This record gives sequence, structure tokens and C-alpha cells, in this order.
Amino acid sequence: MPTNNLLIIGAGLSGLSAAYHLKKGFLLFEKESKPGGMASSDVVKDFIFDKTGHLLHFRTEYVKDLLRILSIGSGLIKQRRSSWVFSKGTYTRYPFQVNTYKLPPAIIKDCLVKMARAGISPCGRGDSSNFKEWILNNFGKGIARHFMFPYNRKLWKTPLDKIDIDWVDRFIPKTNFEQAVKGAVSDFKKNFGYNKNFYYPERGGIQEIANAFLSRIKKNVHFEREVVRINLKDRIVTLKSGEDLRFDRIISTIPLPELIGIVKDLPSALKNKLRQLRYVSIFNLNLGINKDRISDKHWVYFAEPGYIFYRVGFFSNISNAVTPGGMSSLYTEVSYNGSKTHKVSPPHLKRRIIEDLKKAGILTEKDEIVAQKSYDIKYAYPVHDRNREGLVSGMKSFLGRYNIYSIGRYGSWRYMTMEECILEGKRTAEVIEGG
Repeated sequence: MPTNNLLIIGAGLSGLSAAYHLKKGFLLFEKESKPGGMASSDVVKDFIFDKTGHLLHFRTEYVKDLLRILSIGSGLIKQRRSSWVFSKGTYTRYPFQVNTYKLPPAIIKDCLVKMARAGISPCGRGDSSNFKEWILNNFGKGIARHFMFPYNRKLWKTPLDKIDIDWVDRFIPKTNFEQAVKGAVSDFKKNFGYNKNFYYPERGGIQEIANAFLSRIKKNVHFEREVVRINLKDRIVTLKSGEDLRFDRIISTIPLPELIGIVKDLPSALKNKLRQLRYVSIFNLNLGINKDRISDKHWVYFAEPGYIFYRVGFFSNISNAVTPGGMSSLYTEVSYNGSKTHKVSPPHLKRRIIEDLKKAGILTEKDEIVAQKSYDIKYAYPVHDRNREGLVSGMKSFLGRYNIYSIGRYGSWRYMTMEECILEGKRTAEVIEGG
């Protein structure tokens, strides 16, 4: 039986980054036929479709410099965000909380009056024990009623008072009353939030990032090789092909709900607890349209229940190399509660999505759909509920006894950007190199 000291499971960005930063030998196994995981792309009739919207937001110079070293940096497009909210039949700028201009006067008044009554400071008001309280404490009942509550319920499919707030400060822009007033009486063009600027590969879609990593490590990467069992006691990994390999250490990016099913020696009590992990699944429909510039925006949020999707984005407004000349492409995202094994009907969803795109005025009856690609993404967003932190730390502590590192958005079971996944792979490699 062959032995390898270090095995990496999964060629998403976390696994690829760990492999790139390792100086020791390793073998990387990926069940799909190409790298990237969620951050991958497919080509359909010369349209390049990503698995939902993927954009790079740099908070560190390290990752930006790393992608230049990998020959991606010179081919990255920098864009200033053009994101919007569609409600009450009109578009307002994102974020909603500082851009109510053009909404009906009664809604603007409700948002401002309730915010004033809440006495919100630039740092928010009071301590919040859950996401619902955090929204009310930071924006007031008006903004909560008209956008924050309906949008987040639509996305998370979870009661907002059951969601923790350990992720929100990184992803949701706060504001103050003065800014809210400016955005109510005029077209307030100031960009807020971590994603006010973003980067994207000039060519090839988001797949180019994974391909760049792969070019440096490909001799050690094996595709269409799925790990189906991890025997902790005997330190053996079994592949779907039936092959067994001994290991000393493992870096796993397998989603935790899947990992508990393949670890042979996992205590039943821990396994039962981990079944409480919650997640949002996404049905993602991508369309190629035989028409130039169907929108002038990058993406749009839809909070109202009359639209089945919560977000629509436009690939072709980010890079003109992802579509044939004179055509457009877009992506739509519909969330559902995969934790409760809720089943979806792709044909029904596709029909409804196209109907709602026409209802929103994004498509017309004359527009021709010439290409499409859908993805039913089971593990899209881990839900940060009150159980998550304890469950994840318990699992990681147990696996750590056997030198198994569970990393990435799905191995760490937390809401992470692509940059954060790359950095976690780097940190894990450094821990192993120092051990």
C-alpha cells in the first residue's frame, strides 16, 4: 500500500493555495475533472459562465501580489462597483440604507423617521445577540422593513433571530443618520462596503485563478479521484476507485456535512451534533442573450417576494471576453433551504426565472436566449447560527488529534471570500511546514 505523508482533498482555492505554499511533498485529490471547486467556470457556445457571481476583493497586498506572480495580476480588470437594488418598480443604488432616493416619499420618510427614533450612531446602538437585533440596532425599523428583513429572509431561509452576527461587520456596510439623509434627498454616489472596488480576470472567467495555481503544482494533482473514506485508526484514505493510501497528515476542504459521512472513527455523539449544521443551497441559472448591453449594471438585489431570485448579475459588464461579440450574459441566484432537504424543480425554476426577468424589464419578449447553464449548488452559504461555532471547533479539535486540517469556506464552515480562502490555505501550509 503506497504511503504519502501529506494528502490534500479538494482542488478549490483553499486546497490549491495550501499546495502552492507547501515546500514538502504532497498529493492532491479532486473528484471533479478540473480545479476551482465553486470558483470555476464552464464554456457553453463561446459564453463563459461562472458558478454564480465571483469577484475578487483585496484586503491584503499579499494576495494581489501573489496573483501577479501567478501571471493573473497583469490580466485582472479593476472595476468600480455598480450595484443596485430593485424595489417598488425602480432602481436605487446599493447599499439600500444610504440610497432611498427615488423611492416613494412614504417609504423614504419611514426609513428616516425610524432611524432617527432608534438613535443610531455611526457605531450602531447597543449590543446585539442575533442578526435581527443587529439590523434593528444599526438601521432602525424602516430600513429593516423595506429591505433588510425581506432580503435576508429571502437569502438565508432562516429566522433572522437564529443567525449569529460574527460575520456581519465584514460584509454589510453600516451608516449614520447624516449619510442616510444625503442618500434620501439626492443621488448619493459614494460607494460603501468591502466590495466598492473589485477585480476579475480579463479573460477566461474566474476559472483562470484556479488554473494559475494548478500550473505551478500540476504534477502532484490527480483529478476524478474522489476520497470516500478516511480511516483514522489505521491512517488510511480510500478512493472511489478502491485504492488505499496511508497518510500522516491531511488537508481537507470537504464540506463538513459530507466529511462526517466518510470519517470512519468519528464518535457518534459528535456526528449527531454535526448534523445540526445549516446551510443555504443555490439554484444558479446563467443565460447568454443575443443582444448587446442588456443592462448597464454589475449586479442587482431583489428583496421583494414577487421575484424568485435574490440577485441578478451581468458577466458581460465585467469582462467583454466572456461572451461572443455583440451579446450579453447574466446570472441569477435563487436560494432554498438545503439543510431541510427541500427539493427543487429545475424546469419550473428556469421558467419562473425567465418570467421574472421579463417582469423586471431585464429581458423582453424579443430577446433570444442562445446559451444557458444551470448549477444546483448544495452547499452555497454556511449559515452562522448559534450552534455553528461550537460544532465546528469541536470537529476541528477532534480532527486535529489525527493531524487533519479542515479548511476553506466549507471545511471551516464559515462565510469567506476567495481572498480569505487563499490566505487560509497559506496559513495551513505554514503550520504544517513548521510542525
